[in-house]
Amino acid sequence: MIIATRFRALLIGGAIAAGCPVAANAQAVLHFMALSTPPSTVGTCMPDDSAAAHAREKPRVRRSRLLIRDRDVGERDMLAFVDDAGRLVQYAEQDVRSKSMGASEGDVVEAHPTTSGAMAGVLIHQTVAMDVSALTSGVPLDTALHDMQAKAKHMSSHSPLTAEQGRRARALAAWLLKRCPAA
Repeated sequence: MIIATRFRALLIGGAIAAGCPVAANAQAVLHFMALSTPPSTVGTCMPDDSAAAHAREKPRVRRSRLLIRDRDVGERDMLAFVDDAGRLVQYAEQDVRSKSMGASEGDVVEAHPTTSGAMAGVLIHQTVAMDVSALTSGVPLDTALHDMQAKAKHMSSHSPLTAEQGRRARALAAWLLKRCPAA
């Protein structure tokens, strides 16, 4: 899983960096929910910095990427991979939402088309909760952060995508490829 490794670090980072709970705009929070279509006015299309690595692949794979960030809510990274013929190879996304000081949750979606035309894949949900009292214990910050990470409570669940989630993943991939064309 390409995204899953970075996801764990984002969850921990989101939990550490999360400020006190902020009354975030409920509509903005929806932009950070897995398999939801964000408004076309949010996020930044990112260049395909992995194009050189993909150039050697046969068939060549191109990537479309949208990154959405909000310091009060979280981060969402959406990717669609297509081959030279423009056929969808994979759709992936991850989101991390700050819940409170020391707590975050997020999802990873990885989906790919099957020979029948449906989308198959997995949805992973994780939560991280840390005791932030170490930040006020008088120990050096790096020691406090290390202790918080070591003692963090992780909960994780994963399930195969349902047919409806697969349809949403395909629709999001199509939307993403129009919003941020693959280079």
